Amino acid sequence: MLLFDEFTYDKASALLRMASTFLTEKLFIKGISSYLKKFSFSNADQDDLWNHMQMFIDDQDEVQLPTSLKKIMDSWTWQKGLPLVTINTSTGTLTQDQFKTAYADNTTSDNNHTWIIPISWMKNGIQQPTVWLDTKTILLSHFQKLSQK
Repeated sequence: MLLFDEFTYDKASALLRMASTFLTEKLFIKGISSYLKKFSFSNADQDDLWNHMQMFIDDQDEVQLPTSLKKIMDSWTWQKGLPLVTINTSTGTLTQDQFKTAYADNTTSDNNHTWIIPISWMKNGIQQPTVWLDTKTILLSHFQKLSQK
């Protein structure tokens, strides 16, 4: 089994894009630039990146996360595969399950995977605050309550 195959690199780039979106491009670039300068001639791992970026998150008021950046990103990097998010318009629920792909190990039935997923959405053409899906299921009425704040 390859540790760094095409899927790994694709997932990594998608995760960085996701982070730049929920952190805002400005905050992400500020944090990543500082990280690259600090670690330019040394070794670093993903914890160094997330913890370094957290300093910039903690030093501002615009972006509020439900937990640390490290916990959010670890939910993506330490689990196999990707989530499949489903909206059931009949019941009003938003659910996450593991997306089954050719890359995923489909021989095991592990339904305990949960990711901390930023959900961007619009209501009547107006961008609403990001909602975080950090459990298996959330009621859509939760979205409506958040958008009225």
